Amino acid sequence: MATNLNTVARANLRASKGKYTLTGVGIGISAFFIAAVLILMGTLQSTLTASVGDMYSKMQTVVASAGASSESTNSGREMNLTSAQVKALENDSAVEKIWAAYSVQNSITINDSKSTVLLVQAPKDTALSPFPFEGKLPSSSTELMVSKSFATKNNLSVGSKLTTPNLIQQLSNPNGADTTEYTVTAIFETTYSDSSANSMVLMGGTELQTLAASAEADNATAGTANAPAAAAAGSVQLQMASVILKDNSAQARADLQARLDTKDANTAPKVFSGEEYVSLLQKHLSSMFSMLTTALGAFAMLALLVSSFVISNTFAVLVGQRVRELALLRTLGARGKSLVRMLLVEALAIGVIFSVIGAALAFVLAFVVSIFFDTFVISYDLSAFVVAVILCTLVTVLASLAPARTALRISPISAMRETTSMALRKPHWAGLVVGLILAALGALSMNIALGNRGSSSGLTYAFMGTFLLAIAVFVLAPWILIPVIRFFGLFTRSQTGKLALANALRAPKRTVSTGRAVLVGTMIVTIVLTGHSVLSASITSMMDKVFPIAAVASYGGSTTTDGAAQVNRAESTLSKVQGIKNVDYAVVSYAAGTVNFGKATDADPSTPDTLMNMNALSEEQLHRLLPAEANTSLKDNEVLVPAVSWKAFGFNDSTRLTAKGPKGELQLKPVKANSRMTDVFVTPATAAQLQDLKNPKAVESDPAAIPEGVPAEAAAQMAASAPTGNVTMLLVQAKTPLSSQENAALQESLTKANGGDDMMGSLSMRQVFDQVLGIMLNSILALLALAVVISIIGIANTMTLSVNERRRENSMLRALGLARSQLKSMISLEAILITLSAVVVSVIVGVSLGALTAVSVLDKDAEIVLALPYPALILVLVVGLLSALAAAALPASRSAKLSPVQGMRTL
Repeated sequence: MATNLNTVARANLRASKGKYTLTGVGIGISAFFIAAVLILMGTLQSTLTASVGDMYSKMQTVVASAGASSESTNSGREMNLTSAQVKALENDSAVEKIWAAYSVQNSITINDSKSTVLLVQAPKDTALSPFPFEGKLPSSSTELMVSKSFATKNNLSVGSKLTTPNLIQQLSNPNGADTTEYTVTAIFETTYSDSSANSMVLMGGTELQTLAASAEADNATAGTANAPAAAAAGSVQLQMASVILKDNSAQARADLQARLDTKDANTAPKVFSGEEYVSLLQKHLSSMFSMLTTALGAFAMLALLVSSFVISNTFAVLVGQRVRELALLRTLGARGKSLVRMLLVEALAIGVIFSVIGAALAFVLAFVVSIFFDTFVISYDLSAFVVAVILCTLVTVLASLAPARTALRISPISAMRETTSMALRKPHWAGLVVGLILAALGALSMNIALGNRGSSSGLTYAFMGTFLLAIAVFVLAPWILIPVIRFFGLFTRSQTGKLALANALRAPKRTVSTGRAVLVGTMIVTIVLTGHSVLSASITSMMDKVFPIAAVASYGGSTTTDGAAQVNRAESTLSKVQGIKNVDYAVVSYAAGTVNFGKATDADPSTPDTLMNMNALSEEQLHRLLPAEANTSLKDNEVLVPAVSWKAFGFNDSTRLTAKGPKGELQLKPVKANSRMTDVFVTPATAAQLQDLKNPKAVESDPAAIPEGVPAEAAAQMAASAPTGNVTMLLVQAKTPLSSQENAALQESLTKANGGDDMMGSLSMRQVFDQVLGIMLNSILALLALAVVISIIGIANTMTLSVNERRRENSMLRALGLARSQLKSMISLEAILITLSAVVVSVIVGVSLGALTAVSVLDKDAEIVLALPYPALILVLVVGLLSALAAAALPASRSAKLSPVQGMRTL
């Protein structure tokens, strides 16, 4: 009997292949989605690993610092190898050759174009080069080796000369480095086109090593005259050394490890083979993908969930149409379990065939991407194919199980009646109870989240509340969608409208299942759109207050020797900025010396005084730049201080602050700012008493400003960053409001006008924020689009099968006078009622959850701007309705073309 039932199953598949097609497309898209997600994850991992580990895999032995070899990024271990450890390696009898790869972030200016590079001390032996190269290794500090990518970009070749500010001098004096001519002696080629090594520039000589060694020395004068040089030295890194051992074996590396071991985990370096070190980097990088993996996995599960509704609907309708056939088989001796197995064989076949097609297409797409984008290392791991096929096939089988078991609950005798159709059960009360419990738990979680806004726990509770409330809406769909459909049906006063409403309500289980597929996809899209809109508007508002000045460029500082040149540069940049689109106002704020705020009210008595730079602004300039200061009247011998400083230092009307400049000292009265400005301003007349505005000089640093006991390197950095009173600023106010594109364009224009140096302020902060949120939004919506496509397929599938099921009924209506156009309208209206109801519910719920989640993410003090994405929400509604019309078009057209006589025949 089992063999015969399998034959029946194959016959049913052939007979219903047209009905199964749309279901199969939905399954295929789900399999494609899952396989694509897994391929994407593998590709990102492989790409990042290739980018970072490109050069390390070529090394025989790597000696890494304690911090660089630690799995924790906050371990407190030493991140650099010391000079003593390098010396020990050089003198070790087992070491044949060593390359200590001292490195530092720097920039190279070629033809007025500035490029950020990683300046690395070049190896002295060809065998130590991690890449093949053309030419000869650089040997002096004016010889360079660059990557082929860098050379192509800047039109360089072996022997090319390039002139740029001295690469060593600009580490301590970026604005005063001498112009130096360098020769490109070699060009290396990476094995991966987008390798991070492409930004490396290898320089001959030992100047980087010398700088690093000086940072280790206990220099008694590091806190004063030599502060800039010491700070520059401290920026040079040595996280690893490449070593060639005389005996390339694991035992030789273990022996070297034993000799280098200091018995202190915070300082002892670790010895690896090149492959082992790449594996360590992979482990470091894997944590970066945990959140992304979770998010992509959630979207994959969403696609499966929506697909399960489509599959379940399809099998429910098909099984309902075959009730008499199943009853006949039961009267012939087939057992219920055998019939269920027969139906599951059909589902299994559909699941396997279309899952294989969908998963295979994901690999085809990956191959196409690899042809056009060589910056990705595509992962072709077959586990992605296997997982996608197994998951989608399993979901297909499980989704078909409930309809199959439901059909077999009908007795053979009643099923053999001509008018029998599959019973449609009303939703069980247990679903209502579960849904209400989930809604209560979600509301409680969201309430906790709102009470802990801006904290990590608040964010966790917000996501938990959103998830629980979304699931609650899903569970309560039978008690939500049907009343909404009935409500919208009240507006369909025509006869076809009433028939469409009756058809939508006659099979509530099928209607709800179809609506759920639409509900899930559009609800999540709405949550994402609303959350992004509210978050973006609120943070933009906050940035405008925290950073009231749109863009700031600073000229001068501790390393400046020619103040007049810096002022000229600021004034020259101002003339360029004033003609840029969307710049409302710009002004040069001249350096005005320093002011001593003293000690904060709650500071330790041993804490040094707080010094601040001052700049000059006239009252008119102040009011134009900071509208919040419109009522502030700044007089001579007064200083405008930030409100937070006024409170922290306990200022009042009787307070007087000491200001210093090259011309002398003044006692100034502090004035509390009304805006959230962070800079300190005085009038030009006050500034002129302290500083030469056109040629500012640095104010002598106070050695007492550095606490006792501070290490020399830290003291040097503190001295280098201390206020010097000779910083001229260019302040820019932008027109508002600006779109994200206008903001990015303005920032780019300002950077170009400033000689390639970025300006800080609300524009740059918002640009970074817009880029991050924009990438996240576009990525998420692109992934969710597949779930929406599956929902549309579900509508089309349900309408097709439902119309087929009602073929005789529709033919009867035609015979009674219903026109073809009216029949098409009836079927289309049914799809619209279901879709419109689901979309409206999803938009209402999605907007609420999206706004609440965004509010929970923001800090308690942040102003909430409920900027709803109205155009996007309208687009969601329009797309939903158009999708419903498109889904109903084919079944409506086929039903209208069928003659009443043919349709009245027994199916």
